[in-house]
Amino acid sequence: MKKVLIISCVLLLWIGCVQSKVFRGEDSGKAFSIATGQSFRIELPSNPSTGFDWHVDVLDQNNFKVVNSDYNPSAKKLIGAGGTRWWEIKAVKRGKANIRLLYYRVWEGKGKASDKYEIEIAVNGEPVNILSLKTKEKADDYLLEIVYPEVKGLDSDIRQSINRQIKAVIDEKKTTFLKGKNKPFGSFKNSISGQYEVIGITDNYLSIIYRTEVMYAGAAHPQHWLNVLNFDLNNGGNLTLPQLFEPGAEYLNFISDYCEKELLGRPELARDKDWVGKGTAPTLANYKIFNLSDKELIITFPEYQVGPYAVGEQAVKISYDKLTRMTVKLN
Repeated sequence: MKKVLIISCVLLLWIGCVQSKVFRGEDSGKAFSIATGQSFRIELPSNPSTGFDWHVDVLDQNNFKVVNSDYNPSAKKLIGAGGTRWWEIKAVKRGKANIRLLYYRVWEGKGKASDKYEIEIAVNGEPVNILSLKTKEKADDYLLEIVYPEVKGLDSDIRQSINRQIKAVIDEKKTTFLKGKNKPFGSFKNSISGQYEVIGITDNYLSIIYRTEVMYAGAAHPQHWLNVLNFDLNNGGNLTLPQLFEPGAEYLNFISDYCEKELLGRPELARDKDWVGKGTAPTLANYKIFNLSDKELIITFPEYQVGPYAVGEQAVKISYDKLTRMTVKLN
């Protein structure tokens, strides 16, 4: 579940996860998700009077920390009656790992365990919080107003990596603009403005498109620059198109054919078959502007790539179900 709340210039996005949870015997063999910092309990019936008891066999201490554990005897207080062995565990780091417990007598060893309990836990990062930051500058020959995202939440290393990459893109846009600025033309100055749009966000990825409008003094019309900010939230790395597909998948040919057919069906592009054909050819360079929504792969073609300036940028949406033949790795 995803909730979106806009407060002033802050966009807060929460990713749903399992609330405080107690896992019991019937949960063995199942998979669950937990937020970073959240604690949960595992409770299993045990009878130490027989010599058997539950013991932790697999628990990744990079992802989990055992906060407490104990044995609660049966409330009936009968001789030989069993009780409950429990562990309170805290999820401390994003990732996916199994927890396995074995039921055996210590002197016999785990090789003679009479029962096994195992669950898979996906530890999600802290709730993702995207803050809008604004940079404004006014000089004799230019005006600058850029709004860009800063990611909050997640693990600190991942958050810092993503924010460094975002800032590098923004700095590069500003540097390119300042190098290309002209002398003011009458009352017309050089200007640059930038805005972002969050296209998709899940436990695994964050997908943003960034649009920059640049108007150089004396130019006939503004320029529009497009950038995408696609991040793998598991490691903070940049997410590329090939990473979405299994090795050897002929995804570029499929996407190319789909986009060419879709664009040529639009009246404003129908006469530009050669232009569209070149701009949609199956090369990675033609598909570097892509985003991921919850349902679609979105390919955006900047102005001039598939048609004249007047038609502007063009976007093609491909639903994930159409990409299943490509063994797409997106869940």
